[in-house]
Amino acid sequence: MSDGDLLFRAPEDERAYRCDHFNTPRGIKLGDKEEDVIRLYGQPDNSKIIKGGDKILTYKAQSERKDVAVKNLVLYFTISNGSVTSFHLVSNMPGAKKPF
Repeated sequence: MSDGDLLFRAPEDERAYRCDHFNTPRGIKLGDKEEDVIRLYGQPDNSKIIKGGDKILTYKAQSERKDVAVKNLVLYFTISNGSVTSFHLVSNMPGAKKPF
């Protein structure tokens, strides 16, 4: 691996894995520019600067469908120095255990 490779660490086994092949359904991947996120997803529903200077962009799903089991779908992007350093998707799923 080179110094530019993007990694994630699995907490259960302490190993690091390459993750540069993961991307959102619209094609955003780690290392992409904040402008690319906004171009593909539009203006975020919320944007805030957190301790350390990173920016969090929040996108909330808009759906009026009654047949969809997953509720409150939210996509978060972490931006550091103008580039995507992480993204994650959260939601309420019927029957899913809460992590805490």
